[in-house]
Amino acid sequence: MAVNFLPIERVRNFSKHDFETAILRDRPVIVEDAVQGWNACASWTPDYLTKKIGDLRIGVRTSSTHFHPDFERMRAEWSRPLLLRLLGHLGRRIIGRGRTDDGEQMAFGQLLKLLTTSPEAYRYLAGAEELGILREGVWNDAFAELRADYDVPAYVPQSRLDSAALWVSAKGVRSHLHYDGNCLHNLNAQVAGSKQVQLYSPELMGQVYPYLHSNGHPYTFSQVNVEDVDHHQFPRFSELEGYEGTLKAGDLLFIPAYWYHTFKHLGDFNVNVNFWWRADFVRLTPVSARDYFGGLAFDVIAESKIPPIWLTGWFRKMERRLTQVR
Repeated sequence: MAVNFLPIERVRNFSKHDFETAILRDRPVIVEDAVQGWNACASWTPDYLTKKIGDLRIGVRTSSTHFHPDFERMRAEWSRPLLLRLLGHLGRRIIGRGRTDDGEQMAFGQLLKLLTTSPEAYRYLAGAEELGILREGVWNDAFAELRADYDVPAYVPQSRLDSAALWVSAKGVRSHLHYDGNCLHNLNAQVAGSKQVQLYSPELMGQVYPYLHSNGHPYTFSQVNVEDVDHHQFPRFSELEGYEGTLKAGDLLFIPAYWYHTFKHLGDFNVNVNFWWRADFVRLTPVSARDYFGGLAFDVIAESKIPPIWLTGWFRKMERRLTQVR
């Protein structure tokens, strides 16, 4: 059996009122040619980006395969005792939630050369953590030379804009199925290249088989390899109904808060700009409930002089009930 995919709604000339209705419906939508007028869509070639910010030192994510992040490499960390993993998880919450240490440092121009010349270019990726152009409402001066090439889409409420980032990649990259945490909506602008996207409602978390927050694992990710599903280990995944579509240069994808998504990078050279903003409301779903109560539990543990182990146990039971993962 295979997942039943519905096409993502594709629209043109989408007004702000239309977009607000899409948010209320809590459904993804692709606005065709919404950013086609950006200078970025015409000029952001590897040569142009190298000229503008090629000397910038950044972190680069690397993987032993085309999947990102590299969970195979991370499994050694997961074999450590639970208490040590939870302490490491708390540290990542303080330094930056979701941050991974599976990469290396290099000049941005060097990365662009790898992406356009290396036969294993799919092993490299840079995005939100490495190419953050806006963090907590403050623009990053390191990317000032690119600022005139794009605009914050009018759909985004400026007062709730949280962060923005560039993504650059080569053909063949696959992002593991995941959702964006912290109750953030996402607008993904395809500047160059193209990507295939698949999305699943947060109502379906139990069928997505997420990693467990209480185990110190990357809980925003699914355990399922979407390109080679183990139907014996994950029998309910094939019962899912998802949404699927393709982004071409100039398109804008709306991903509602907490929706699971995975991208297959199709272009020889792909560039995206993402904008995340705080949702003013969110539906109660298994994902939003786990995210809220899990955040509270781990914040209390982090602030306690003597960690309340009972709270960890309570949250583990609640999480297993919500996710249906045993």
